[in-house]
Amino acid sequence: MNPKMKKTLGMLALAAVAFAGVLALPARSDDFDNGLDIKNFVQAAVKKAGKVLVRPQSAAAQPPQTDAAGQDAEKRPLRRLTAPRSGKVSLNSVQQYRYSRDCVTFTFLPEDTRSEAVWLRSEEWAEQCDYDPNRGRYCREVPRFTYREKVQIFIDDRKTPLPWEEESFRVCLEGPWVDLYEEDAAFEYSLNRGNSRNGIFHIAPGKKVAMAPDFNGLKLEYFGMDDDKKNFKMVFHDKWAHTYDEAGDATEIWLDLRHVLSGRSDPTVFETRVRLSTKDRFEIRFSELPVEFKEALKPGDKYHVDWSFKRLGKLSSDKEQKHPSKDPEKDDVVFLPAGPAL
Repeated sequence: MNPKMKKTLGMLALAAVAFAGVLALPARSDDFDNGLDIKNFVQAAVKKAGKVLVRPQSAAAQPPQTDAAGQDAEKRPLRRLTAPRSGKVSLNSVQQYRYSRDCVTFTFLPEDTRSEAVWLRSEEWAEQCDYDPNRGRYCREVPRFTYREKVQIFIDDRKTPLPWEEESFRVCLEGPWVDLYEEDAAFEYSLNRGNSRNGIFHIAPGKKVAMAPDFNGLKLEYFGMDDDKKNFKMVFHDKWAHTYDEAGDATEIWLDLRHVLSGRSDPTVFETRVRLSTKDRFEIRFSELPVEFKEALKPGDKYHVDWSFKRLGKLSSDKEQKHPSKDPEKDDVVFLPAGPAL
C-alpha cells in the first residue's frame, strides 16, 4: 500500500473514533426535552409481567419483574389509561436508541385504595459504530443511560367491588415514558392525575363492569352414592348464594360423568347442564336428571365427574369456571349399589 493511501486510511480511522466518542458520551435524564428529534416511535408490545400483590399496610413490595415474552391468551387486551405515544427517537439520522422495558402489576382487594410505591428501571442502549482497518466499519449496542421511576397508584372516590373481586393494574417504564394499563377491573377507570412522564397515578372508577365469578365460590362437598344406594349424587356449597340470590341471578352447572378404565381413556357415561336457583347448599341426584346413560353403571367399577359452573345474570360475567377431576385417589368413587342400578 502506498504512503498516500495509508495516510488516508489513518485519517478516516481517527475520524471514526472521534465520532464514536461523541456518540458514547453519557446521556442526561433531560436529554429528551433538549433537542431530540421525536419521530414515529414504535410502541413495544405489552408483555406479561409477574403479579405482585400490593396492599396499603403490607410490607415493602417485591422487586419489579422484567417482562417475560408472551401474554396470557385468556386475558382480554389491556386497556391503556395513559395517552398513547408515537414517534421514533434519534439524535440524528444515524444513531438510534433502544429501551428495555420494566413492569409491575399491582393487585387491589375491595378495601384497598392505594398501592405501595415501587421503583422501575429501564436501560437505554445506543448503536455505536467503529472503524477498523482490517474489519472495516462495525457496530454494536452499548448502554447509554439508566432511567429510574417511582410508580404508585391511588384510587380516588373508591367504589367497592364485590367481595371476591380483585382488580389489577400494570405500570411499565420504557425509557423516559411510564405507561399505565388496566388488566382486570370491576369498573371503567379514568386517569385523574399522572401522565407518561410521572409515575404517580390517580385513577377514578366509572360504571360497574362484570368480572369473572369467584372460582372457589362453588365447592363440591360430596360425590358418591345417593341415599337409596342406587345411583350417584353430588352436594355443593355456594359461598356467595345470598349475594347472587338478591340480584336474581342463577347458576348453571355442567357435569360429565366418566367411567374409569385402566389403560385407556375414560368414556363419558353422560354429559349435561343443570340450571339452578341459587342456594347455600344443594344436591344433584343423578337418578333424577333428564339424561340418557350411554352405558349402565357397573357395580365395583370406579367413576369420576368433571364439572364446571357459570353465573347467569348481571353480577358476574358468564365465564366458565372449570373443575376437572385431578386426584384419582380422592376423586374416583366406586359404584356400590344396594340393589339394581338405575
